[in-house]
Amino acid sequence: MSCENELLKLAEGLMNSTTGSRYFKDNNKYALQALIRDEGICVYCEKPLWEEYGVASCVDHLIPKNVYAGKLNDVDNLVAACAECNHIKHFYNPSTEGGEGGGQIVITEITEELRLRLISIASDKIKERKATSNWEGEFPNAKRLFKKAVEEYRKCKEILVAA
Repeated sequence: MSCENELLKLAEGLMNSTTGSRYFKDNNKYALQALIRDEGICVYCEKPLWEEYGVASCVDHLIPKNVYAGKLNDVDNLVAACAECNHIKHFYNPSTEGGEGGGQIVITEITEELRLRLISIASDKIKERKATSNWEGEFPNAKRLFKKAVEEYRKCKEILVAA
């Protein structure tokens, strides 16, 4: 049995488990395969995901979905990532760096060697952004804007109810 088949078997086993947690039942089998393969550790910063965040939404598309749409559920394009690294990386495409002469890497298939190379490039970019920008300030600002939108929506509903 190949490793790919074993990953699928293990992920489906978690999803179909009748004993233990029902936690995995609603998970994406491709995401679970990536989490198992990456041992539940963020590939970018090496935080243990289960202890830090739970596994719920800790999978990243190594090559962003909008660039590599045909491989949306390709296990080789999915990696375990903590919420922090996933947020910082966001739509960054590591294949745009590190090719011949620093150009884009042409991707036809994500091999293990290429996956590790792309992870390394993305990890370096994440470390650089952590060191040089106020990425942490983005969340409080987004939270403030979201709360303001909720308040405006409530006002709209109150006006409709009063009318």
